[in-house]
Amino acid sequence: MRKLLLPLILIFLAIPQISFAQANLSGAQILEQFKSNPSQAIQQLTKQSGASSFDANNLLSSLKNNPNITNLSGGKLLDGIISKNIKIGDIGKITDMVKGLKNIIADPKFIKDLIGKVAIGKLPPEIGKALGKLKALGKLKDIKSLKDLFKNPEIVKGLKDILSKTGLSSEVTKAIADITKIVGDIEKLKELGPELIAKAIASILPPELVALLGGLEGLLDLLTPSIGGVIGGTGPTGPGGNTTGKYELPDSYEPHSSPVDKNCDVGCSTCTCRTPIENNHKEIRKHTSDEFIKHRNWFIDELFTKQILPAMTMMSSQLSTIAVQQTQIIGSFFDAKHQLETQRLFQQLMAEAHKDYQPSEGLCEIGTNVRSLAASEKKSKLSHTTFANYIMGRQLRNADTAAGSGDDADIISRIHNFKGKYCNKNDNTDGLGYLCKDDGTDKARMNKDVDFTRTLESKLTLDIDFSTEFVDEPQPDREDIFALSANLFAHEPLPAIPGNLLANGEGKPKSMAKRYMDLRSIAAKRSVAQNSFSAIVAERTSGDKEVAPFLKKLISELDIPDDDVEAILGKSPSYFAQMEVLTKDIYQNPVFYTELYDKPANVLRKSATIRAINLMQERDLYESQLRSEAVLAIMLETMLREEHNRVHANFVKLTVGGE
Repeated sequence: MRKLLLPLILIFLAIPQISFAQANLSGAQILEQFKSNPSQAIQQLTKQSGASSFDANNLLSSLKNNPNITNLSGGKLLDGIISKNIKIGDIGKITDMVKGLKNIIADPKFIKDLIGKVAIGKLPPEIGKALGKLKALGKLKDIKSLKDLFKNPEIVKGLKDILSKTGLSSEVTKAIADITKIVGDIEKLKELGPELIAKAIASILPPELVALLGGLEGLLDLLTPSIGGVIGGTGPTGPGGNTTGKYELPDSYEPHSSPVDKNCDVGCSTCTCRTPIENNHKEIRKHTSDEFIKHRNWFIDELFTKQILPAMTMMSSQLSTIAVQQTQIIGSFFDAKHQLETQRLFQQLMAEAHKDYQPSEGLCEIGTNVRSLAASEKKSKLSHTTFANYIMGRQLRNADTAAGSGDDADIISRIHNFKGKYCNKNDNTDGLGYLCKDDGTDKARMNKDVDFTRTLESKLTLDIDFSTEFVDEPQPDREDIFALSANLFAHEPLPAIPGNLLANGEGKPKSMAKRYMDLRSIAAKRSVAQNSFSAIVAERTSGDKEVAPFLKKLISELDIPDDDVEAILGKSPSYFAQMEVLTKDIYQNPVFYTELYDKPANVLRKSATIRAINLMQERDLYESQLRSEAVLAIMLETMLREEHNRVHANFVKLTVGGE
């Protein structure tokens, strides 16, 4: 259990460190990223340093555009900023420092190390700014080495003022004077090598100034070109014969200030002993390295390979298995979801189909009452033609009509009908007693030969049927309409003209033939007015009897007594009666409106049905307007007839000269 617990603890401790390492970047990586993706680099620097996006953008732009910094140590500057040791605003001071040092000392390594120390906080940024101001002092172009630097009184004075203002120790002034004296008295250093000179200078200078100048190695690099050529036996041309360019102490040289091992003879000039730290340094370093190597081998071979790696492998396998199971579970949920949605959709469509394909009772009523409408209309057209032919035959005094047997035959026949069917003794101021001596007249039919309202207008259906099935049956309504039409149109039929007056034996027309043409013109004009009357009568003639029970039921629902229903509609409701019910009476029933609270499909069906009935009604109105148009045209022609005859007579009287 303990072996398993330790790897798990190490895993959980390692996870946040790994994620942190992946999240943060070094200064060099951020600067490189800024070249390809500026926005991401600015965001990364803002997150790690806590600076604003504006400051981060200015800093990265300055580093990118300043080759003095980017070529030397721009990444270290960003590292220092990220670690909060230097502020973003100090970049200007460091830039000035680089420019100044480039003019004074052309040593990239020294400048790079100095920038790095400023960046990581070992030196304050004010030193960089102060050194940058040295470029304004003296003739910098004549300074080639540290010797020339410290021999220039203007630079020495300026350096004193600058370093004293930066808050360094007051010993800086003394240190500068000492190093100036040492460098100035160069002849005294002939016995020493550059390394000892650097150590001597480092022991005199304050630690801040030593760090500023690059440490012991920096001093050594700075002193080498200054005094290498004048120190005898140690330079590349000196007596020592060293041609490597490096300065080494002679083996016989022993500094008086060096500590002496207790086992060494002080007077021995060939003693090779070192201080305890120097003697044990290699052993301590080797021991430390060996221990770290052992620790690394143990960590990798024992801890990671045998403990952490197997535990992570098992954990990865378990996580993968659980992930696959979770995926399968989620997929099952999706399958169930889609299956249920599909079933619900089918059920919804089925319910909608059941609802939409169930017509309402009101729609069935309209459909039932319309089915005989076409048959009734055809019978109406037949009645129209038949009645119009009868009227025209009477006017032209056809041989098979009552007017065909003589001039007075038509009027005698009508008087006979009047006496037996329409006479009312009270008419003519009770003066019809002798004419209507027989008292056999039906009171219901009195005066129907002259009463347009009772005979035609007040009835929806006339008991008239011109089909061969009922032609021999007595039809009082038919007799009444014929009698009314004879009184309304062509009360006196056209006069009969003997045939020998119209043409000779060879068929050549005579003068009376023109007179006969005038009579036919009058008959034609009358036929136009009679046509409208015939149409009104025809559409009220008996229709198809199949629809009668349903129409009567519909009328009875309007609280009309059953005994009166047939009197209103007739035995076989006419086309006019059916249209009256479908376009007017059906909407007077409250049930029609309550049934509109129905399924949307039924409401649409009922709306389409009503529009269809409306089209039929508009067609009837259109035909009526055509008949009215014809009547108006004939009236206009009749009114212009006298003027036409006058103009024609004047044209006939005109002579050749126009008089």
